[in-house]
Amino acid sequence: MRLTPYLTGLLSIALCLAAGAALALDASTEEAATAAQRLPVPNWDRELALQTAVLGADEARLQHWYGLARSGETAALFQSVADFSRATGVSAPVREQQLFLFVQGLADFSPELMPLEVLDYLATWPVQTWVAHEESVASAVPLFNIPAAVAGLRHAVEFQQAERRAAKLLATLADKDAERAADLWLEAYLAGSASEQKGFYSALDDATPGQLEQLGKMAREGMATQAGLVAVAGRAALAAQDREALQQILQTARGPGLAPILRNSVEILPALERAVLLLNAAETAPAENTALAIALLAPGLQQNQQVTESLFDLLADPALGASAGLALSHYTSATVRQRLLELAAGGDLAAKRARLALAAQPSGAGQ
Repeated sequence: MRLTPYLTGLLSIALCLAAGAALALDASTEEAATAAQRLPVPNWDRELALQTAVLGADEARLQHWYGLARSGETAALFQSVADFSRATGVSAPVREQQLFLFVQGLADFSPELMPLEVLDYLATWPVQTWVAHEESVASAVPLFNIPAAVAGLRHAVEFQQAERRAAKLLATLADKDAERAADLWLEAYLAGSASEQKGFYSALDDATPGQLEQLGKMAREGMATQAGLVAVAGRAALAAQDREALQQILQTARGPGLAPILRNSVEILPALERAVLLLNAAETAPAENTALAIALLAPGLQQNQQVTESLFDLLADPALGASAGLALSHYTSATVRQRLLELAAGGDLAAKRARLALAAQPSGAGQ
C-alpha cells in the first residue's frame, strides 16, 4: 500500500515520538537504578555493632572533651575531636558512639559554652555505621545518627535562649510604653527561627493576663500582613476566653496557625461559646476559615440544634456544602440521618452533599 506524503509525515512523527519515549524510559530506569545504588545498605549487624561500641567506650576521653568545652578551649577541643574522628585502628561503631555521646552530653551545658565550631564539624558527619531497619532488613539506618543529634541539640539551645529572651522582653511590658514593648516582643518573635519562635511561645505560659492582653491586641492588628502572629493572637484570646477576639482571628487569619487555635478551643471554651463562634464564622469569616471551623468545631456540637440547622442550610452552599456534609456524617442522631436520607432523594447540590454525607457515615450510624 502506498502512503500519501501526509500519512508518511505522520508515521515519521509517531516513530520519532516512540523512539523518544523509549529513550526516556531507558534513561529513567537507569536513573532509578543509579539512585537505588546510592542508597545506604546495612554494613554492620546491629547487635555486633552495639557490642563493639560498648567494648571500645572511653569515658575518660569524653570527660576530657567536656573539660575543654567548659574551659572554653574550643580550638583544642576541635583538634582532639578531629584527630579522634580520623584515627586509624578505631572501628566505626566505637568512633561514632563516642562522638554521639559527646553531643548528647552537651545538652547539660549552658548555651554560652557550646563549642559551635565542633558542632559545625559534626553536623556534616558522614555516617559510617549502617544497620538494618527494624521493620525492613533491606533498608539501612544509622546506628549513631550524629548529624541528627547535633540538630536536636541546636534546636534545644535556640529554644532555651529564645525563651529567656522572651521572658526578659515580657517584663518590659510593665513599663509606661507597653505598646512599644509589645511591638518589640512581636518583632523579635517574627525574626526568630522555628526553634526560637517555639521558645517565645513557651514563655507565654508565664505571662500575666495584662501582658497577654497587650500582646494579643498587637498581634491581631498585625496578623493580616504577618501570618506568624496568628499563633500569638490565638494564645492570648484563648487564655482570656475572649470569643470576640477569636471571632476577629477567624475573620482575618491566614495560614496554618488557625487550626491549632480551633483545636485548643475545644478543650478551653464551653460548648455554647464554641457554637456561637462557629455560627458567626459561617456568617462573616472567609470560606476557607469557616470550612476549617466546621471541620474542627461542629463534631463536638451535635447537641446544639442551631449548629445542626446551620449545617443543613450550608449543604447547598457551593463553597461550604462539602464541609457541612462531612461534619454531618459524624453525627450519630437518627433524626439527622433521616433528614439526610430525605434530602438525598432530590437532584440538587444539597442532595448530592447529603448522599456524600450518608456514604461517609460509619456503618450502624443513626440506628
